[in-house]
Amino acid sequence: IQMDSTIQSECKIIIHSKNKCPYCEKAKHFLQNIKLNFIEILYDDTHSDYLDKKTELVNKTNHKTFPQIFINELFIGGYSDLIHLYETLKLHEILNTYNISLEYDF
Repeated sequence: IQMDSTIQSECKIIIHSKNKCPYCEKAKHFLQNIKLNFIEILYDDTHSDYLDKKTELVNKTNHKTFPQIFINELFIGGYSDLIHLYETLKLHEILNTYNISLEYDF
């Protein structure tokens, strides 16, 4: 598979989420409210490969709960981490490196 170089340079927000996860829903709604697009990777705990996939993710992030949020390859944490980064303007700084500006609403 060959990737288009313009796609690679874009900022991608990826949320690893789990079904029936209230904090996953909160994180997705928050990103929608501040008009940021994201890609969701859903972990379904009814599938046989759930534990293997979750273990692989936990080994990568050292974070055991959902959601797990990335901006490109940068792991930023879960829902409360996302809100903290937003409130301290650090999320704005991270996104500015990808030429994405966020509105200040406070």
